[in-house]
Parts: sequence; C-alpha cells; structure tokens
Amino acid sequence: MLFSGGCNDYTIKTTISPDGSFERTIVCDGDSLGLRYLHLPYVFDSSWSIGIEHGTEKGFTTTAKKTYINSDQLMAEFSQGRDSAKLQISCRVEKHFRWFFTYYTYTETLPSFSIYRHEPIDSFFTPTEIDLIKEDKDSLLSKRVDEFWFRNIIDEFIERIQARARELNDPALPPSAFANQKEPLIEALIKDVNAKPDDIARIVERNLRPRPVKRLQGAMDTIFTNITKEIKSEAELDFSYKNEVSMPGILLTSNSKKIEGNQVFWDSRSNRYFDVVMSAESRMVNLWAIIVTSIVCLVLIIGLLLPLIHRVR
Repeated sequence: MLFSGGCNDYTIKTTISPDGSFERTIVCDGDSLGLRYLHLPYVFDSSWSIGIEHGTEKGFTTTAKKTYINSDQLMAEFSQGRDSAKLQISCRVEKHFRWFFTYYTYTETLPSFSIYRHEPIDSFFTPTEIDLIKEDKDSLLSKRVDEFWFRNIIDEFIERIQARARELNDPALPPSAFANQKEPLIEALIKDVNAKPDDIARIVERNLRPRPVKRLQGAMDTIFTNITKEIKSEAELDFSYKNEVSMPGILLTSNSKKIEGNQVFWDSRSNRYFDVVMSAESRMVNLWAIIVTSIVCLVLIIGLLLPLIHRVR
C-alpha cells in the first residue's frame, strides 16, 4: 500500500512548458493527510502550493503543486528526501534546440525495489520467461517468482548467520559449515515457508548436525526479526503509479499505452526486480527561426538578382 495513513488513490501530473520548465502536481484522494505518507522522495516545504478540498467522492482531495525550472532542481529535491522507506525515482526533462524545431524528451524511472539481490534473476529464469514476468502475462510463473524472492531472503538469512558465526570464532561452528549446506538449507526452509523462529532454528540444526547451532539461537531470533521488518518495509514500495504528462508541441513517440493528443498516461506498478521506465518525446516548430531563415534567403536571392537586373537594363 502506498499510504499507510489511508490515502486511497493518487496521481502525478506533469505539464512541460516550451521553455523546459514544468509544473508537478500530486493529487491524493481519500485522506487529507495522505501526502505525509507518500513513499516517494518529495520534500513538501513552503515551495509547494497545497490545498485540500472537502466533500469529494472519496472524502478529501489533497492537491500539491510546484513549478521546477528544470529536472536538475527536481532531482536535487529527491536527493534531500531519500531514505529507505521511499522509492528512489528519477525524472529527466530535456530540451534540444535544432533551429527549425525544438525537441523535448521526458523520462521517469521507478527503480526496482528489491532489497535482497544475492542471486541474479537471469540465473533463475530464461530471457523469454523474464519478458513474460515483466509483462505479467504468465500466472504460472508467479510461483517460481515467489520462490526466487524467498531464495534471496534465505540467502540474506544465511549470510547474516555466517557473519555471527565468524564473531563467535568457534572451530566447531565455522562459517563454511553454512556455505557447504546452503542449498539443503534453502530447500528445507522453502518447504516450510511459514516457519517460526524456533522452527527455523531446528531446521538449521538438523542440516548442520553435529554442529553446536544452539549457540546461535539468539542471533537467529534477532536476524529473523530484523529481516521480517525489512520485508514489511519493502512491501510498502509495491504500489500503483498513475502518471499523466502533457508534452509541448506535437507528440512524436512514447512507450505509453494511452495517448490523447500531446498527453500521455501510465497506470503502472513499481516492480521488485525490474526498473519501470516511462518516456515520451515531442517537437515544437520554431516559427521565428523559419521567419528569420526566410528573410535571410529572400535577402540573398534579391542580392543575387540585382546584378542581373542591372545588366538587363
């Protein structure tokens, strides 16, 4: 869920101006305090214009607006608002002058939010399967995706136990014991996904016999608790991202599935393993450049024709 405070729905709107500046609007429906719980790195200070409308269909609608000179200013704000509880999005708005035309490019990226990355996803899935996972077109793969996610969690669990074993420096419980039994441990823990801390300790002890695993009981309890908290924090970064962008001039290209004139719309979700990229490009005609070029050409033509006219006379 995006808003732990109860905001039911939100939309990001961006209107890009011909000079390259843009207005960013965040609309939150359902909770007058919803912006406080936004898991995105915005810094809502006095530079924002924030208004609350009462009595809407969902109770409240909170609207926050701010104009940015360029995307560097927005990224500087994001750098101030970064923390582990926020999705570290990036946004670039660029203007390219090409005499007769000015081109505008917009790119916004929701980075993958997985906090455990011990195994690369392409080591577990084929390129074809990865494409299907990205498009969410094969429900049969969801079980294997869950298994891949769980394997990475167990990898993190084992790595932290190994670190604790190094601190104990017990010859009877070397860190290599966990590394050597890593696969059996993973398989055993996957079979019992609802295992409690005591159950996990027994599974580890069963796979590492005759090692004195009980010496790590307290450490395993702490590691289990910490990883559980981290998983909950990670889950909050899985949310829908409604995005609307108005491009200046004529829209040329976009990876959006919904386009209306020079407006593009995305209704995406953040992804645990893959970056979500939204992009668009537009073009504006520089009338002044055409007029200047026409005048210069006319002057040149007249300059070339005058000697011929004089000769004819």
